[in-house]
Amino acid sequence: MNPAWLPDPQRYQHVSSLFMRLLGFIYLCAFASCLLQIRGLYGPDGIIPLVDYLPALPLEGWRRHVALPTLFWLHQSPTTLPPAPALGMVDWLLLMLHVARVRSLVAAWLLYLSLLNAGPLFMQFQWDTQLLETGFLAILLC
Repeated sequence: MNPAWLPDPQRYQHVSSLFMRLLGFIYLCAFASCLLQIRGLYGPDGIIPLVDYLPALPLEGWRRHVALPTLFWLHQSPTTLPPAPALGMVDWLLLMLHVARVRSLVAAWLLYLSLLNAGPLFMQFQWDTQLLETGFLAILLC
């Protein structure tokens, strides 16, 4: 039995579940939008090709990984671009089904952080940063 001053976890279970599902839907919209635009923005014939942008950064060694954390440091090619938002959409599905919630939230957050840092001109809006902040706090909520 909980003391009167402690909140009852059962009371907040439905709100937490609804929050996770709605956050998953917002991630779905963000990743779907990115999936439609990624080739034109970061592809080989895009406005800022990813394979040209990342190697051209003035930092060297580990400093570039700290200054610009992205999974695209591991592999930069046109074939790695479309799977990133598609995997984010799979994370949405897992989040909506309450399957591996923490893993899917961490994966969605890492993928969105990678896309945000890979596209400095197109993904530096307030809602992008807000989605990353909310996604990180949702990981702590789980």
